[in-house]
Amino acid sequence: MNDDTFDPESNLLQLINQLIAEKHYDGIEILFNDKRNINILIENTADFVELCRKHLTDENFRKQPALYFACENLLKIIAKSSPLTEALFELLDIIDTSKSDDIFTSALKALQICLLRKESDRKSLEWGLNEVIAYVSQLEYPEFLNTCYDEKQMALFEQNEQIHKILINYITITLFYEPILQKEIQSSVTKNFKSTDWNTSTVISSFLLQLLGRPLALLDLTVKEKHKTNTHSLQCAQQLTQDLCKIYKNPYYLLNFVEARCRWRKDTLKKDTYERFSKLVYMNIERFPLLSFAVYYYLLIGEEFMPSNAPRIYNPIYIFESCLYLVEILLKQNEALLHYKGLILCHKTLNNLDGVKINSSSLDLKIYADFSEQLTKIVIFSEHEILRKIGVNLFKQLIMQFDIEGQSVILKKLLETTEHSGLLGYFITIFKNLVAEQLDQKANLICFCTGTEFKNILLKLCCKLKKGSETDLIEHSDHIISTLNALRYFAQRDTNNLTGFWNFVSDIETEFLNPLRDGLNFSRAHYKAEEYRVQNDIQMEGENELFEKFMINDENLPNFNKAQKLDILTRSIVTFDLLESLIARVNECLDNKRKL
Repeated sequence: MNDDTFDPESNLLQLINQLIAEKHYDGIEILFNDKRNINILIENTADFVELCRKHLTDENFRKQPALYFACENLLKIIAKSSPLTEALFELLDIIDTSKSDDIFTSALKALQICLLRKESDRKSLEWGLNEVIAYVSQLEYPEFLNTCYDEKQMALFEQNEQIHKILINYITITLFYEPILQKEIQSSVTKNFKSTDWNTSTVISSFLLQLLGRPLALLDLTVKEKHKTNTHSLQCAQQLTQDLCKIYKNPYYLLNFVEARCRWRKDTLKKDTYERFSKLVYMNIERFPLLSFAVYYYLLIGEEFMPSNAPRIYNPIYIFESCLYLVEILLKQNEALLHYKGLILCHKTLNNLDGVKINSSSLDLKIYADFSEQLTKIVIFSEHEILRKIGVNLFKQLIMQFDIEGQSVILKKLLETTEHSGLLGYFITIFKNLVAEQLDQKANLICFCTGTEFKNILLKLCCKLKKGSETDLIEHSDHIISTLNALRYFAQRDTNNLTGFWNFVSDIETEFLNPLRDGLNFSRAHYKAEEYRVQNDIQMEGENELFEKFMINDENLPNFNKAQKLDILTRSIVTFDLLESLIARVNECLDNKRKL
């Protein structure tokens, strides 16, 4: 062959193809022990990458693994020897266009080599890690992750094929980034990491935080105290959390930016202050999603992954209120498993206050109203009993964590705004118990337990019938029962009129007890008549109207059969009997006092 027509690249590619045809795969790597072949590779990177892509297929991975891994090794040689930018873009294109986890893994092995090269800079790192995040974001996960399960059901999660695939990818990604993270940790920049600029450290931390978002955030990340080993999901999350703590020596550092992101908005800050805030890298909603922050602190605090050397100088109220923004973020999501994580994070941060009372002035923060709104939605509308139960307990835990004035303010607000009968009844019971504690102390009662304020709360917020005697007593029975129990308690307990209860008993009778009794008599008669009609199969126009309150989730009215209708009517009449008994007991207590 004439030297003028000799093409080193074609000759080398032809030789590699011949080795593949003869299945002498080991010979491919040996070829590149020759520096001349490396130089050919450097000058023609795209052609050699194309050769690799041709044979890096799922079919070859299953049927010809020796060929597959020979091409994977050639890809590593390209990543090590070819011009960094060209090799990087070729690898990113493989990740971007591939839907195969095996090919993704092979590309990651080569990408790791690229990003560990001395000439690799922040931009290269950013491009590489962004492509990995993009691949993770398109991973499919089963629809059942949108709901909530008990512990036994969640133990079966990882047997699902899609979840298994997610976890395999996360394990692969962990192996990919660990040496990159280690290289960064050893650098002088990270040793005293306080940077708010876009540098290699913040690129890596952004990457790790985003990995804590979906789909990993939807998996079971609870610590199983009864088991010796935790789930693979939790192990992945724990590894990410620990690696973030290697960058942030102070795990609480990011809370500064949580509050800034959620609280300080353009319309509430001076222009120069807002511009200064907006330039901080942690204010970027795409690079540092608040959902990822929330999962990070859920793991640190909710699952107690906080490093033992974490600083202890932070005020626990500051930590609680900062995390409350993240709790609200979790409760706003659609998935019940994220709601669970939010509730647990709130519970643990409240526990960590360890008796420290929150000052009533904190209620000026809008987050308390926003959080209460989201928690109310969970308690009322969640399909999952465990979430409703935790949510109800959180309300009490939150109220009791305030100083006595704060308890008054938050309780009044909840009593004013709550429409749900069951929840309203729960708050009335808390109010009664708080007053009871004050009476037991036999000291001067605080403002909301006596005088005008006590009267306004009890008479206007507890003893309220929205439509007077025409109020639907079944719909509002929980609230009414709690109110009657409270009235009976005050009548029996406060014989010395410390609260001023006896000063407005006549108002209670006029505005609450009398219309309630009238409404009860009317409702009982109506339901008895309806019971008679159903028992005797008497048809009436609009007969289903009475049963509308028993619809579920606003679906079409179910076709109740006769037995079901009678059961509903019987249970309703039993409720009327209970109300009548309580009213009689309240009246008895009032009459006993009058006779003295």
